[in-house]
Amino acid sequence: MKKYILILSFLFAVVLQSAGTNLFNASREQLLDSLDFALLHFDEFVAQKESVINGLTRDFNRANALESKTLLARDIYNSYSSLNPDSTIKYADVCINLARQSGDTTIVDEANIMKSYIFAATGQFSEAKKSLDAVAPPSLELSLYLDYSEKSLFLQTHSDQFLGYSSDTAPYTADTDSLLQRLVKMVPDSLVDISSKYFWFAAWHSLRSPDTAKELIPELREALSQRNFNTRRDAMDAWMLSQMYMLTSDDLNWSRFLIISAIADIRSANREIASLEELAAFLFEHGEVTRANDYITFCIKCANTFKSRVRIGRLAELQYLISDQLQQKTEKQQRTITNYLLWMIVALVLLSAACCL
Repeated sequence: MKKYILILSFLFAVVLQSAGTNLFNASREQLLDSLDFALLHFDEFVAQKESVINGLTRDFNRANALESKTLLARDIYNSYSSLNPDSTIKYADVCINLARQSGDTTIVDEANIMKSYIFAATGQFSEAKKSLDAVAPPSLELSLYLDYSEKSLFLQTHSDQFLGYSSDTAPYTADTDSLLQRLVKMVPDSLVDISSKYFWFAAWHSLRSPDTAKELIPELREALSQRNFNTRRDAMDAWMLSQMYMLTSDDLNWSRFLIISAIADIRSANREIASLEELAAFLFEHGEVTRANDYITFCIKCANTFKSRVRIGRLAELQYLISDQLQQKTEKQQRTITNYLLWMIVALVLLSAACCL
């Protein structure tokens, strides 16, 4: 029985992966249908990831070698990072303690950078800053420095959101822009590869104006066209492209890449989900209230499970607006039906009277 379950899980994963290649050129309605399908299977994606985590945990408990336990602890906290903030912090701390015993400062830095992300996502900004302060940026190799930069911007933008910053014309505050400029100066141009982790970095930098965004969009689209859209990285990069389209007033592609990002979030069993929240707001503003309500309800469930205090307040406010609109729509439909029935009754009475004459 277990063998058949594994085979079915494998086939399910293969189908979804092959479907990813068809998302990029799909219409908006086709993308929404794919998103609805993915949402129906979210629990299955979570179960697959939890199965992987259980296997890693068993291997960790059986391992004796310090290096093996350290690497397994790193794999565990990375796997937990989209599902469970408490378990992520727990195994990141375990990993740090083990890495310090062997003197592996790179793994210590990786774990602290991950901790900063989790603390920022759950609204613990002072703890997030402490974790980042424990890292020395000048000593990091480029790949890790890009992770450090990403999490630094994540902390700054989440702090801005928590304080209520919002703008359709300036995607980030002056403080965030200053941080971005400092980070950019430390990245050697000769080592930049737009198809790798630098994708989001280049996109952030291009959000300075509609003109700079337009210049980079074709290159980023080409890089994304090769993705399967089933990882957290795919979700983040698709979201970045959506923001560039928003800045250039291209509502169609803004919504398309929000949907693609949300699909990647769902497929990667990510509960710290931003794209679906933004998509729900977009659909609500464009009159698609029922679907917006379904998406925001899912987002609130994820935010509560992940303890994402930064998102919960905004989600509750948006849900109130959507619920109010739904109620008005329902009441209007009821009035229409009532008026229709009244006219039917009047018509039947008149018809009966005419037949009696």
